[in-house]
Amino acid sequence: MQLQFFQKIKPQALINGSLLLFGLFFVNLLFGQEPALKITHLKSQREVVIAENQKIKVKTSDGRKARGPLAIEGDSTISIKGELISLADIAELKRVNLWVPLLFGGALIFAGSFMVMGGLLAGAFLSTSNFLWIIPGSLCIGAGAVLPSLLGIYKNDGRWAFEVIPTVP
Repeated sequence: MQLQFFQKIKPQALINGSLLLFGLFFVNLLFGQEPALKITHLKSQREVVIAENQKIKVKTSDGRKARGPLAIEGDSTISIKGELISLADIAELKRVNLWVPLLFGGALIFAGSFMVMGGLLAGAFLSTSNFLWIIPGSLCIGAGAVLPSLLGIYKNDGRWAFEVIPTVP
């Protein structure tokens, strides 16, 4: 039965339908691109792309701070909550992410507190050498509290280059 269905379709209709689908995909690729901010590490050529409307935190070279959704205004200008910032004026940029620091920091703090409590209980009831588990546990708690806030900071100190990826018309 399936072969009979395809035998009833004319070859010209298949060609026209294929051209229509190809044309729709091509138009979507051509006009569906949004401008974004590309951050490139100059030594390793690693690239980080931040799309429009993602929340970022920016510190400028003159000390201003801005936090909010990213908006691309031109080839060398971004806007955060209506405040125009030139790419040359950016001293530090950080992507604001809620889930990664929460999960990463929470897991480290949980593991560290488990190690501290295990060291206290095992040291009190089994052997006093088990008190040494408190040291790596407290380091793990400290790392869980500090490290997520340090991840993903891109400083404009000669190691990172900022540029806008424009929309292709």
